Amino acid sequence: MSFLHYKKEYIRGDLSSGLVVAALVIPQGIAYALIAGLPPVIGLYTATIPVLIYLLFGSSPHVSIGPVAMISILIFSGVTPYAVAGTPEYIQYVAILTILVGVIQFLLHLLKVGVIVEHVPHGVISGFTSGCAVIIAVNQISTIIKMPLHDRGNMITSLGVIITNLKDIHVLTALIGFISVIALMLLKKLLPNYPQPIFLIFISTMVAYILNVSSKGVVLIGEIPMGLPPFVLPELSLDKVSVMLPTAIVIAFIGFIETFAIAKVIAKKEGYSIRPNTELKSLGIANLIGGFFSSMPVAGGFSRSAVNYSSGAKTKFSSFLSAGIVIVTLACFTSLFAFIPKAVLASIILVSVIKLIDVKEAIYLLRTNILNAAILLLTFSVTVVSGPKFGLGIGIFLSILSGIRKVNISYSIR
Repeated sequence: MSFLHYKKEYIRGDLSSGLVVAALVIPQGIAYALIAGLPPVIGLYTATIPVLIYLLFGSSPHVSIGPVAMISILIFSGVTPYAVAGTPEYIQYVAILTILVGVIQFLLHLLKVGVIVEHVPHGVISGFTSGCAVIIAVNQISTIIKMPLHDRGNMITSLGVIITNLKDIHVLTALIGFISVIALMLLKKLLPNYPQPIFLIFISTMVAYILNVSSKGVVLIGEIPMGLPPFVLPELSLDKVSVMLPTAIVIAFIGFIETFAIAKVIAKKEGYSIRPNTELKSLGIANLIGGFFSSMPVAGGFSRSAVNYSSGAKTKFSSFLSAGIVIVTLACFTSLFAFIPKAVLASIILVSVIKLIDVKEAIYLLRTNILNAAILLLTFSVTVVSGPKFGLGIGIFLSILSGIRKVNISYSIR
């Protein structure tokens, strides 16, 4: 919708949703950057420039673009074999990855692939999403008990490390983390229409500061650099591009599928249409430009988009406002986040991703379509055991084989 056609009755809903989403995306951005192995400020950068670029081209007024948990774990599993997390070299690899994701999505838009991608079976997406959610949940548990993991993309290895090192749990960190999980679940029931994470962060930050928990071994976020996203020109060498390409392809597809899925659900409720190739173009340009402004790959977040919609958003102005608030925060208020315990952020992510484990879909398919249920469960299992890239690959491969089998059966019957 053009700002020239903006109506006064939209203001209240857009202002409300913009403020609520900003309160949600700031802690999420910091947390998802940590999952991706990046400095916390990268998560805030990701919630600014790419969001504004998407708003220029996107077809949905309700989707909230920014950092998302699933892509964060894909970044970590895809980049750590080539660089140490958090180092300047690692950050450069992520910038190259983000640019590649943008290029791939834009090329897919030119090839009109959006219509095809949206037909990836829901069972594959459900199995893959659930598998990623389990991996992310295990990673957050390791942060809550202060036990570093070297292979975050493999749940079996991660669980093995946690179980064999239970004696090394940091009790105070674990106490803070698990109390935060309980507090967040209670806040969701008591204050369902408010951004519960921001209340939790405010309270926990005050407690951490007053009790000086860092002196007792609790890890805090620490200093976040103040200032707007800097322009960077990553070294696009052939070697770095080639090793990032497989991860970029997976993220390009997953980012689009996740964005289109939530956009389509909301559009159906509101009675307007979403153009898949327009979404591919919008995400592609947002990621391409974002890669030059210290951003990691973006997509439409399920939880943020749902909050944006339910908080009364009417137009893209709500997302414009939330991005503006993040920019002001970067320019003036990053020092406020220095005392946030990492275990608190881990608890916020843990509570969020558990909802992505789609048990209902698995049960439904087991009752109605055993073949699709088998594809879902195998996709989930491979994702959990071997990592996200292999899980998605095997899911799509099996769905293609299933489609070929159906065509052959249909042909033989004729």
